[in-house]
Amino acid sequence: MTGDWLAIDALSGQGWQMRGAEVQRAFALDGGALPDLPIVACGIGGVPAMPVPTIPLHLAAGAQQKLLAPLIQSDTGAVTMGHEARIIGWLRAAGDWDGAICLCHSRTIWAHVSAGEVIGLRASLTGEISDFLADGQGEGGDFDAAVADGYARPEQLLSRLATTSGRAAQQGLLIGADLAGAKHWWLGQDIVVIGPRADAYARALAQLGASPRTAPDDATTLAGLIAAAGR
Repeated sequence: MTGDWLAIDALSGQGWQMRGAEVQRAFALDGGALPDLPIVACGIGGVPAMPVPTIPLHLAAGAQQKLLAPLIQSDTGAVTMGHEARIIGWLRAAGDWDGAICLCHSRTIWAHVSAGEVIGLRASLTGEISDFLADGQGEGGDFDAAVADGYARPEQLLSRLATTSGRAAQQGLLIGADLAGAKHWWLGQDIVVIGPRADAYARALAQLGASPRTAPDDATTLAGLIAAAGR
């Protein structure tokens, strides 16, 4: 798009008013009226999902809108809802890249990418559970020790959560157990972590011997929406 348009990320509740590829202003999706401009959006419900393996950029287009289609792993039901914009944005920046993308929002999505296609998806509720348990908790606890504990004994996760206090320790247990379950998704892979929990996941992965990179969530999402706008 060369004129004014709106980039909308329903996953994070963020929007940008654009002119071509340039940001004019950022705004929160707070239920207020949007300007009457063409829209390119991700994370919108009701768009049919595209099964993997597939390229990540599929659009449901109308007169005034382009909606990114979610991606789905048909045998498990793991599905993206806005995460696909981050995948597109990362691949736009990284070029010819193969590896594992960890998208850690309220749900954690692992995406395996090869030759420009998403070839597999895995989903977990790590973020949602962490947010639920954090209510009323202090910040304390040893994150690194909890990651090691959760990774070594994922089958004891529920029992350990019942006797652990402090947001850092609880998050460490959850991420450690999540990484144990997802081990074959990231072990030996080139890894990039994107999302509001990127620093925590990257720290845990590094503790387990991986060498993850992180990418900024908003900028990577916007890059994906700009790529979609150009289709």
